[in-house]
Amino acid sequence: MDKEAVNLPGETEQVTVAQQSPGAATAKTDTSGQQLPAKVEETAAPVAAPADSLPEKKKRKGFEGGITIGPDVNIASSMKMGRVGLSTGIILRYHFNDRWSIQAGAVYSKKLYGATPKDYHFDYPVTYTKIDADCNVLDIPLNASYRFLTQPGGSWSLVAGASSYFMLNEKYDYFYENGTKRSHEYSNRNHHYFSVLNLGVNWEKRTTGMLQWSLQPYVKVPLGGVGEGRVKLYSAGLSLQVTMGKK
Repeated sequence: MDKEAVNLPGETEQVTVAQQSPGAATAKTDTSGQQLPAKVEETAAPVAAPADSLPEKKKRKGFEGGITIGPDVNIASSMKMGRVGLSTGIILRYHFNDRWSIQAGAVYSKKLYGATPKDYHFDYPVTYTKIDADCNVLDIPLNASYRFLTQPGGSWSLVAGASSYFMLNEKYDYFYENGTKRSHEYSNRNHHYFSVLNLGVNWEKRTTGMLQWSLQPYVKVPLGGVGEGRVKLYSAGLSLQVTMGKK
């Protein structure tokens, strides 16, 4: 008769359990006292999201349009008798990205200035001593802008380009040595394409909505003569620009 293995009184299966923190190995022993393989519970580490799944920074791209207005100081090449006029008009700007943009517009300028005989270039001898000019000019600018600095309160950009002048109305008062004065007027007679170099710096206020505003000090350097007397006319001013467009 076969003998069956019977546990004698007092003999029990010995099991040793290590009391460890979660994630630690748990060890057991069999009846012979040999240690069984430990089962290790591993805690899964967080997996970083792929780089291409992260949200991209919103880029500024698209059109915006608005108005511009500001004082305009004009002076002839003799740098005498400069006077202050006014420029106002509409502008249209297209942003390629956060850095580059181009701008066009139609600006009505009141060009007031005084000049000497050497500032004017006529095909005949002159005997006047000075000229007072009052010209209404349509300024068509085409400029490029590069944003070089962004700060919490706003951003700074460099502006450069050229303007075409359409002389809508020209009025000249000629003063002579004997005290007499003669006046001449011309309308839509002189058009000058890309005859003025535009240079400026633009500061744009940081806003949260679609409406933006900026201040732009600028200078206009003549590339040729303008008006009836082909005067090399310099200008400088400060324009306030208010635009609305996609952020």
